[in-house]
Amino acid sequence: MSALTRLPHILLVAVLAVIGAACGGSAAESGGDGTLAGRASPDTTVFYKTIGEPEQLDPGFVMESEGGEVLATTFERLLNFNPEDMTLEPGVATSWTVSDDGLTYTFRLRPDAKWSDGVAITAHDFEYSWLRALAPETGSEVASLLWKIEGAEAYTKSTPENRAAAREAVAIEAANDSTFRVRLVHPVAYFDRYAAFAQLSPVPRHVIEEHGDQWSRPENMVSNGPWTVTEWATQQRIVAERNPYYWNAEAIPFDRVEYLIAQANMAQWNMFEAGQVDILNRVPQTFIPRLRREQPPAFHEGPFLATYFYMFNVDEPPVDDVRVRQALNLAVDKSKIGTFVLKGGQDPGAGPTHPLLADMGYTPPEAPAFDPQQARTLLAEAGYPGGEGFPPLKISYNTLESHKAVAEFVQQEWSKNLGINVELENMEWKVFLDANREGDFQIARRGWTPGILDPKELLDIWKGDEPVNVSGWANARFDELLEESDRTVDQEARLELLAEAERVWLEDAPGITLYYYRQHNMVQPWVDGFAENMLAAYPTRHFSIRTTAPALASQ
Repeated sequence: MSALTRLPHILLVAVLAVIGAACGGSAAESGGDGTLAGRASPDTTVFYKTIGEPEQLDPGFVMESEGGEVLATTFERLLNFNPEDMTLEPGVATSWTVSDDGLTYTFRLRPDAKWSDGVAITAHDFEYSWLRALAPETGSEVASLLWKIEGAEAYTKSTPENRAAAREAVAIEAANDSTFRVRLVHPVAYFDRYAAFAQLSPVPRHVIEEHGDQWSRPENMVSNGPWTVTEWATQQRIVAERNPYYWNAEAIPFDRVEYLIAQANMAQWNMFEAGQVDILNRVPQTFIPRLRREQPPAFHEGPFLATYFYMFNVDEPPVDDVRVRQALNLAVDKSKIGTFVLKGGQDPGAGPTHPLLADMGYTPPEAPAFDPQQARTLLAEAGYPGGEGFPPLKISYNTLESHKAVAEFVQQEWSKNLGINVELENMEWKVFLDANREGDFQIARRGWTPGILDPKELLDIWKGDEPVNVSGWANARFDELLEESDRTVDQEARLELLAEAERVWLEDAPGITLYYYRQHNMVQPWVDGFAENMLAAYPTRHFSIRTTAPALASQ
């Protein structure tokens, strides 16, 4: 990864002009001197980004990147990530401590924290918010993030008869207005990083009690971040205006952040070329090979701690048969995806964990390699020799050109290597999410960003009682290994238990890891503050707009 290169903008224009010609435009129209000449808006108090349509903006329910992007701008957690080195920084909490036994975390809140309507934020707001996420009646997929807290899982799984007692037993408390405390079931070395997750932002109880589930609509929205949402025009834009009550408002660089909504990568690219957006996170896949070769200053590429996989619904024939699932996995040459399909240098998938975990000393078990002959043998053993008599099978994915390209490639691989025909089903994002939650799929594309460099965060989503595990797959041995790893203090032994759990997953094959994501970003020459990191976390508060041309590189 490289920092934003300060080179003459004429080099950027020369390279992008060639790429722009492929889509009917010219990047040269964006200006050639590195100033704001190419920016559609001369107003440097507004920051523009592209985004897909979020499902919603309630922190307790957002489990997708689009909504998470907006939450990161409009809500503040107890702690924040520093995008340069991913260390933790104060957020609503000014400091935090951990008890000697590693079980109790105490957060001291800043006295000047306020909601965007001027109401003070206290530790009671965090107590209410985290208990709300855990409540069975809430039905939040965020709940499992907090199950490491004493009594939390039991409360989520409580019945009406024991719910009140279960709630009282949860070790989440506001000791006073400025002290928020939680106690864990067992030590979790990285629990403080959870306090920086957007989904664990506080929510305003006084607004929720007034507006119910409509509280997060723009006309009712109250948040506690640098900006707060004031407009949401479906399929057009989301506008977030400066929060005058934010504790560090003087340091915030923009009066407004505008998210321009576009589902298609090409539409987002055109906005970037026209100078309508300041940073682009989705580059059309057809442009990536040229960008990787030419390396213009605007292009930024790097690893991303995220996995792309297909999840089987193991209750649906024919993928209820483990031999079929194993055959489908073995019949896909994943090495071709990053080179020939997406052409973005993505590493081929193996198991459910990520190669970046080697940095913390994790060694995953060996995953099955591409083996079409063994795949055909397994399919025959399942009763479908040469694909004969294979029942209908469908891959469901949400609208995005890269998802379509991968699905078509997998479809071709299964046809060529197994002799089976597979239908593809493209769905709009919200419809796709609803279908997944209802279990209305056979094979669904999924992606996961753990937010923490630890294999357990990528394995936990496959636990039998995990809300985001909609596969129907539950394996007692897998769950036991994960639970035992939680109780294991020795790091080496803990990682061995997690590797054994991953081995169980590979044998049962409830999913296929197709590839590991790679970041491809475009940053306009007038943007300062872009710092690449493996979590693709780019807080808007760290950006600024340069109003003068950058100095020429020395010869």
